[in-house]
Amino acid sequence: MKLYTAHVAPNDRLPVMVPDGLSLRVLVFGWVGLILHGAWMPGFLAGAATIGLHLLAVPAGIAFAVTASLHLGLAAFTPEIRRWDLRTRGFRACDVIAAPNRDSALLRFMDLFSTRHAQGAL
Repeated sequence: MKLYTAHVAPNDRLPVMVPDGLSLRVLVFGWVGLILHGAWMPGFLAGAATIGLHLLAVPAGIAFAVTASLHLGLAAFTPEIRRWDLRTRGFRACDVIAAPNRDSALLRFMDLFSTRHAQGAL
């Protein structure tokens, strides 16, 4: 089971489910992995930092160590980075849902949302 945070859009789009934990995609691909997750602004900012690092005249070993550290840091904080990016785009965090995968978490959230709506709690 994983924990997913539901982020609801201001319009009638489906909520975005952000899983907690380390992102292997970002660990391997770095800033490109953030872009693939849909976090465009943080991904391009991290990409600019990475490209700027490689344009500096530093030894290859130091550049590799800093890049590997950047990948690890981005991967560890991917849920927080994605939540920040969603907040800047107008989404709001709703509930934390425990589910085995993203689709099950979305289904549980929609069931919870419809139950609250029927009770008039919204």
